[in-house]
Amino acid sequence: MEERNWKPNVVVYISVMDGLCKDGLVYEVLNLFSEMSGKCVLLNHITYTCSTQGLCNFGRWKEVGSLLDEMTKMGMMPDLQAPSIF
Repeated sequence: MEERNWKPNVVVYISVMDGLCKDGLVYEVLNLFSEMSGKCVLLNHITYTCSTQGLCNFGRWKEVGSLLDEMTKMGMMPDLQAPSIF
């Protein structure tokens, strides 16, 4: 996409993250999360929820804690139920 001068937005990133989580590729999710930050793509409640849910599914508790800390530092509070993104 970027080779054709089309910059992916947060919805595209969330869709990719969701697919990676479903395939168990949580390391790639964390890399994508970092890439989003580096490209100044707005990290929102849904990006954090999608990432933490995927990490929880595979028992990656240390990373979950880090994302939750980061989320609360940005003024977002985690929900008990994940919002529907699709």
